Amino acid sequence: MLDIKTPYFNRRIRLSKKSISDAKENIIFHLLPYIVARENPEKREDLSYFEKEVKQCKAMISFTLMDGILCNNVPNTEKRLQFKIKALKGGQLKQDYFDLYKIEYNHYINNNGDDTIINGLSYKDIQDRIREDALSLMIMYFFVFNLLRLAQYGKDDDYRIDNARRLTNSISFTINEDGSPIKVFSYDKIEKARSRYIKAAAIVFGYIHTLFKYDKLQFTHLDFNNEDNLKQIKSALSKLDDTEIYEKYDDIMGYILYAQKILTTKVCKHADKNEDWFVINKSDIRRYGFTESKPILPDFSESERKIIKK
Repeated sequence: MLDIKTPYFNRRIRLSKKSISDAKENIIFHLLPYIVARENPEKREDLSYFEKEVKQCKAMISFTLMDGILCNNVPNTEKRLQFKIKALKGGQLKQDYFDLYKIEYNHYINNNGDDTIINGLSYKDIQDRIREDALSLMIMYFFVFNLLRLAQYGKDDDYRIDNARRLTNSISFTINEDGSPIKVFSYDKIEKARSRYIKAAAIVFGYIHTLFKYDKLQFTHLDFNNEDNLKQIKSALSKLDDTEIYEKYDDIMGYILYAQKILTTKVCKHADKNEDWFVINKSDIRRYGFTESKPILPDFSESERKIIKK
């Protein structure tokens, strides 16, 4: 298993009590690189390519958060310059939010931030990647959604990758004129999404399940063949600043912790290997009070039970 790292998963950093809630919000943004970074399309085993992408995403997230800290909390140009100079020289300020700014600045430098600004990804690039891959991200969410349902409501031998595939393939949000369901998640699309996002599966689930919980996404508006609905889905997934879903950090992290526990400990036939998962080490988040949260998941319908292979 591969540990997720953020600048806040470091027990040596100093945070004031006033900064804890903001740090928890920032952590949510720092999970995005593990969703957005891509593998080498020509050579997937080339880890250096993926690692470079992760570093570029991390640097840009820190750059964006530094800018937000200054714009939202430091009232004038002179004080903003003071923040920057103190961080650059490794100094300290007693002003609120300087601890957050310095953490982000150090993370930016440690991930070759200046090179990223010149040659790497912009924050808009990060949003665009999420927007472009909205369908695959939704498929990954429902794939994990069904694995968790199999773990909760199925028998031991029901928890299988092929059952999760069939259940995800059966999902329909609209019907034909004759009343038959219109399927939108083909097996090819499911396999493409699983291959692309399986490492970040728990993060994808926690993030999207929270969007559903707070009606930023709605099951009644998931017609992927409707252009307006598709535009809303893409916007909800890619624009954290608009949905402000990062403020629901306890929900997102709670669902991630629950999903990663099931995915990494439940014995699954034909499952992905444990070393394929990105996971959050609980010792890294103890100071923030994050706890596992079991999502409310529906039991299987009769038609779904017939799909589950015995």
